[in-house]
Amino acid sequence: LKALTTAVPRNRSASFSSSSRGSCFRQQVFSYLGVPQRGEIDPALHAIFIDGTWRHIRWQMLLLMAGILTDIEVPFHRPEIRLRGSLDGANTPEKWGFELKGTSDSEIVFGYKGAIEQHILQVHTYFLGRPELERFVLLYEDKKYQTWKETVITPDPKAMRAVRDEMEYLNWSVDERKLPPVLEECKNGKGLVFTKCPYRDICRGCDYDE
Repeated sequence: LKALTTAVPRNRSASFSSSSRGSCFRQQVFSYLGVPQRGEIDPALHAIFIDGTWRHIRWQMLLLMAGILTDIEVPFHRPEIRLRGSLDGANTPEKWGFELKGTSDSEIVFGYKGAIEQHILQVHTYFLGRPELERFVLLYEDKKYQTWKETVITPDPKAMRAVRDEMEYLNWSVDERKLPPVLEECKNGKGLVFTKCPYRDICRGCDYDE
């Protein structure tokens, strides 16, 4: 518990993150380069992060004590594709991983929608980082009622291809020193996607070298 609560967040520059799969490519390259984000503090967003931290600790401790997980915060590193990250947990002898998501969407928890596509891509990035794993448990917990739902995911060729294609493009962008294009919905400097972007002040009109 002490190790989890006192750990220094990893430097996310110089590598691509699994949790960013499916998000804006240009934003991912900015993050890889270590471009400074906007310095403003959003108290509501900060509270969401704290809530997520303690949700993860609670589940990790419970599953470790029950012997369901054998390891937590399991790291991986694939330097040849600039990929680095860590799993929420794993059962190493049984070759499966664990990913936890808090959600305010009760339809997901109770099975009307199933897993979110971006989370499926994230899990398949873990399969790429830890190829010895044969399956993953993706668990959603309702933030309001603490009801939960788990989905077992096995490697899907289509999802693995999408992850590999994205990683290939991101690495090409770094190798060729060319930023991915600005998203269509951000070109006019308006809209929710643009206003929530931490790089919105520098994104439009700059190039890789800048």
